Amino acid sequence: GARMSLLVSAELVDVASGRRYPLGAAAAFVVGRSETADLTVPPTYTTCSREHFRIVRAGGQFFVENLAPHNPVLLGGQPVVARTPLSHNAVL
Repeated sequence: GARMSLLVSAELVDVASGRRYPLGAAAAFVVGRSETADLTVPPTYTTCSREHFRIVRAGGQFFVENLAPHNPVLLGGQPVVARTPLSHNAVL
């Protein structure tokens, strides 16, 4: 299925389209196919779960948390298995 690459700074950027999603002041930002996600990806992204991953802000740092244990989000091509700090311009 199709895949979405996201670049992380103070916002998520869809690498293919250039569309930007500000992370804002929220403590958490959920990405997935669910209509209740903060960023709802199209159903054509079959590798993305309903609630695929969450970006959490803590202590001025962004972290990624995998929400789909059988379908982990990739950070730099590697599966995320625990809360992982995100560097500026990290690619998910």
